[in-house]
Amino acid sequence: MVSIITTSTTTNAQNERRVELNRAGDFIAQEIRTAAKIVQDASVRSEQPIEFLSGISPDISQIQPVLMLRMAQTNLVPIVYYLATPPNGIWQGPKAIYRWGPAYDDQGAYINPDTPTQWTHEPLIDLIESEGSLPTCETNWVGSGTPGFYACVNATGEIAKVYQTGRINKVLAQTDTYRYSSTTAIRTLELAQTSGTPSRTTNSTACLLVMDEDSIDSDIPAIQDAALSKGISVNALINKNNPTQLGNPTFLWNTSYAGDIVTIPTGQTGDEGVFSLPQTLNGKNGPLSLNDFLAGNLPQADLDEVLDVQPLGNAQLNDLVGQSCTAIVYDSDISINVAPLQANLQGARLGRFNFTVQSIVSSSELSNLRIRVD
Repeated sequence: MVSIITTSTTTNAQNERRVELNRAGDFIAQEIRTAAKIVQDASVRSEQPIEFLSGISPDISQIQPVLMLRMAQTNLVPIVYYLATPPNGIWQGPKAIYRWGPAYDDQGAYINPDTPTQWTHEPLIDLIESEGSLPTCETNWVGSGTPGFYACVNATGEIAKVYQTGRINKVLAQTDTYRYSSTTAIRTLELAQTSGTPSRTTNSTACLLVMDEDSIDSDIPAIQDAALSKGISVNALINKNNPTQLGNPTFLWNTSYAGDIVTIPTGQTGDEGVFSLPQTLNGKNGPLSLNDFLAGNLPQADLDEVLDVQPLGNAQLNDLVGQSCTAIVYDSDISINVAPLQANLQGARLGRFNFTVQSIVSSSELSNLRIRVD
């Protein structure tokens, strides 16, 4: 009974922490998209507004600016996300992430955006780790922060990769960590991509995903409608009539009915349906060939405990807009373990699905993807 309770408590804490970090990451990413410019190095004191420095509460200590966003609405006075040691009370350490900037009204617009003396310092999320290894930024990118909260900004100040490492409190005073990261471009760069100019360079690798039944299944209305319009069964359209553990056959949807535009769900927070693959695959038995995984040739025994398969929240889903993706679709739910981040990729698959993400459609849960079948 003690073992069951301990496992249940730990699992619940991991899931809650993942949801909290995803929400905080989504909030930051949404504000990055509306920025006119991202300050490349937030640690440079001359870049930090006087009003920010003078308005810090004496109860907050060890201030470290990590991300600064210049907004057109604020006359380019930067909004500052920073790491600090919170005062004793409701906010828990070792660190917390704070935001200094204008508040929002009920419609999501800034209040007093041109009066920085009235901006406030507000905590965004607590239980942020203070120790660990620093992420590595790409060449010519500049990093600021600590292992708990870190940002890499590209040379033009148009793209930021933000990392958060949260502490998970387990039973018997034990702790664990969960790391969240997202890469976000300011909206002007995203618009340039959709207008036909060269795409942003957040990631030079292909868009390779894993999807489960929360996104692609025979009971999803948009997929049912697509099959009905063609006079075929929905199971045939997405290979649901022939799940396999060997090989990844391309969807009939791709080979015979490319060009469809549909909106598909992406699951919900804590039970996501879309996952990104790391550039290097490692399972419980060691390194895995990415090409063999895409071809469906890996033994089932090697597909457990695959590291760094990342469930996608709204911020990462938005980063897919404009990208042509290949997804390996599973016949059932994909199981994720949070700390360390591992996925069980065993089980039957429907096959390979190729599509281009055209836009994001808001939803009460995670955003839906509006895609073109390629």
